[in-house]
Amino acid sequence: MEHVERQEEREQELRDDANQLEQEGDRMEGRSDDLGKKVENVREEFRRRQQSEDVPGAQEPDELSDEASPPPPEADIAPGDRDD
Repeated sequence: MEHVERQEEREQELRDDANQLEQEGDRMEGRSDDLGKKVENVREEFRRRQQSEDVPGAQEPDELSDEASPPPPEADIAPGDRDD
C-alpha cells in the first residue's frame, strides 16, 4: 500500500514539474517573440536612417558622396623611407 502511495506522489511531482517546464517554455517563447519584434523594429529604423542623408555613417559606402576618402597614414611612406 505504501509503495502505491509513494508512486502516486512521485507521478504527481513529475506532472507538476512537467507543467512548470511547460509554463517556463511558454514564457521563453513569449520573450523570444518580443525580442524578434524589437530586432525587426531596429532593422526597419536602420533602413530608414540609411535612406536619410541626415544620419552620417548609416548609408552604404556606394551611397556616400563621390569624394574619395584620404589614404591611410602609412601610404605616405615611400618604400625606401622605412626604418625596418
